[in-house]
Amino acid sequence: MIVEKILQEELEELRKDLIAKYQELGMRSTGEWERGLETEVIHRDGGYSGVITGLDYTYYMQWGRAEGRMPPVGAILEWIEAKGLRPVEEKMKVSTLAYLIARKIGREGTRRYQDGGVPAFVDAVITEDRIQRIMDRVGEGCIVRFESEIIDIIREMVA
Repeated sequence: MIVEKILQEELEELRKDLIAKYQELGMRSTGEWERGLETEVIHRDGGYSGVITGLDYTYYMQWGRAEGRMPPVGAILEWIEAKGLRPVEEKMKVSTLAYLIARKIGREGTRRYQDGGVPAFVDAVITEDRIQRIMDRVGEGCIVRFESEIIDIIREMVA
């Protein structure tokens, strides 16, 4: 039970640090991402697994979006409204601005993608060293697997 408590504390610290990094990088718009970030300790196979889950667009927050397909215009519209942005031209509707932004992303990708996911976001917080420190603290024999669905998703999409 003490291992489970330590692991939960460490996961909660990771969650807090992810949120702090997200805010530091100015990524916050609606706050939906930070509210959707969850941690869980699972007891199985005689050990424990630590799991951090986030919303499906976390990958794009880390690496950006490549050119090729337009993102959903509705998501861009929500982002525009959350950021309080307005079209420069008076006659332009916000929905038109959202479409134009989505089209540009579809053609060129996002700046974050063009910059290679720099500055680091998730990878700046959930590092190999940090995972090793957590495993050292709880004892390697007690952890079956330390997993972060955020990192798993990123690794799968990059591979």
